[in-house]
Amino acid sequence: MDTDPIMKYAERANYPTIDMYDFFRKNNVSAANAKYYYGKYDGHNNSTGYAMVAKGLQQYFEDSVFVKKHL
Repeated sequence: MDTDPIMKYAERANYPTIDMYDFFRKNNVSAANAKYYYGKYDGHNNSTGYAMVAKGLQQYFEDSVFVKKHL
């Protein structure tokens, strides 16, 4: 699924977003090994993929200025 239009819409509307695609790519998730991270039928994450999302969110919030400011 091409999420680019969704991200562009959110950006125009000033909605905060976290681009997990970049995190997955930086952690060597590619078309060649995507089957280990995404479900077989609907393209949503499987348990391994959701674990990767959790790591990405953790990293995002640990790096976040907001979190550093309020801890």
